[in-house]
Amino acid sequence: MSKFNPWKIAFFLIVAAGCIPSGQVSGGVSPTPEPASPASIAPASPSESTSPSASNSPTKTEGTGGDIVAQAADCTNPQTQLEINECAAKSAEVADEKLNEVYQQLKATLSPNQEKLLTDAQLAWIEFRDKNCEFARGRFEGGSIAPTVYSSCIERVTQQRTEELQGYAQDQL
Repeated sequence: MSKFNPWKIAFFLIVAAGCIPSGQVSGGVSPTPEPASPASIAPASPSESTSPSASNSPTKTEGTGGDIVAQAADCTNPQTQLEINECAAKSAEVADEKLNEVYQQLKATLSPNQEKLLTDAQLAWIEFRDKNCEFARGRFEGGSIAPTVYSSCIERVTQQRTEELQGYAQDQL
């Protein structure tokens, strides 16, 4: 039987911690949303408020003793980096919901061939957006601001795409 070695345990914990993707360590929201699938192009029914400033609804978080109800971040005046990260993620989600609305409106005005071209372009754009914002976040990898950088990038680029699709929709009229 081998002798108890605290250094081996410390080494194991450090290696194990490095294998956990950032944002998943404490049961919080992952700073890297999964890339959108073709199904997510359709408008989603919002499970949270569509306003980034509405924030008094309770959310579930996982704690040591099981699930507990915690108050959501106040996005009108976030005080901590965690709240800033959560609010940036909410803003990105709102921008994505708006994009999906505009996308569906535009799609309804197109011929089947144009609709397919738009869908292909949108899927390629989603891949670009996600990779581009992963790059932006990567400059701050390991820092507490990294999730905010990612979400802010997603929000900004998504708003630009929404404006672009709105322009296409105007041209269809």
